[in-house]
Amino acid sequence: MIKIALDAMGGDCGPKTNIAGAILAAKSYPIEIILVGDKDLIEIELSKYSKSEVSKLHVQHASEVIETAESPSKAFRKKR
Repeated sequence: MIKIALDAMGGDCGPKTNIAGAILAAKSYPIEIILVGDKDLIEIELSKYSKSEVSKLHVQHASEVIETAESPSKAFRKKR
């Protein structure tokens, strides 16, 4: 099974639309999705779905964020 890591906090709408898309993808394809971001916020959003819908989704907490104006290469070197 293919595993895909998804920045659940990215985008204009935060975790809501990213999680909805991840659930749709997990239903449609033989994949497992790792949602990366603020664990508490992700789990609040996941609680709106049934256990069967989120069975192929896993959460990986990320305590730091790369901001829009931040240099990705600098953030990669300095942040966990």
